[in-house]
Amino acid sequence: MSMTVTGERTMELIEVGETCDPTPDAPGGAIMVSHSSTTLRRGLEHGEDVVLLDVQGRFRAGTVTDIEFTLDDTLYTIEVGVRLPSEAAAARMTGAPEAPSPKPGPVSVQAVLDLLGELRDRARR
Repeated sequence: MSMTVTGERTMELIEVGETCDPTPDAPGGAIMVSHSSTTLRRGLEHGEDVVLLDVQGRFRAGTVTDIEFTLDDTLYTIEVGVRLPSEAAAARMTGAPEAPSPKPGPVSVQAVLDLLGELRDRARR
């Protein structure tokens, strides 16, 4: 599901066979995903942002932090980010602009989600 929209690359959707909730045994809330377990048509790049969909139907932001190659597969370490409302996940995957806020203001929902992710990352350090 990767396409170019007004010069911007859309984010890939990765369905994971587990919950994306960070757990104490997962360093920094990272998960491992094998390429062969996905429906991706291309390999992911280090630092690439993705949208994760877990078995409970919840969307999360994610970032590829490491890539490991084996003889028969590619393994991605993905840092799990903030939960995404379905509308925000769809906007990230299609490259569509975010829906306007019902109340006027300078802050978008996406900006708040990104800020929450940054605050969570700082708290882990």
